[in-house]
Amino acid sequence: MTTHPDVSERYLLIVQALKMASAFIRPIDNGFSASAVVNCSQLSEPLKDNLQEILVGEWDEARMAFSSLVCDNNEQPICFMTEAEALSQARMLTDALVRRYCYGLYASHGIIVKPEEQAVATLHFYKNGRP
Repeated sequence: MTTHPDVSERYLLIVQALKMASAFIRPIDNGFSASAVVNCSQLSEPLKDNLQEILVGEWDEARMAFSSLVCDNNEQPICFMTEAEALSQARMLTDALVRRYCYGLYASHGIIVKPEEQAVATLHFYKNGRP
């Protein structure tokens, strides 16, 4: 992981936690729901608050985890027909959480954090969005 000196270590901890999010599926109705669960046990209270302020999801105090469900535009869980489809969508959500958090940092604080667009990516951080 390469960082630009202007990028605070606290943001890197959150991005790292997001990249290690677990994809989960659960039976619902006649199919399966998909979610991404971010283990936040290593994050301080201000970092958890920062994560919740930028992303949509629920905080689970007992598991010390942030959970985000794959939903439609009305925030209703999407029911997938197969476990494989639900798992695929949960994995895509984990990638989307990283991108959404990075965009949220830029939109709210002007901080640029740009992860590479690869399946197994190493994060690179560029000033002004360029290498």
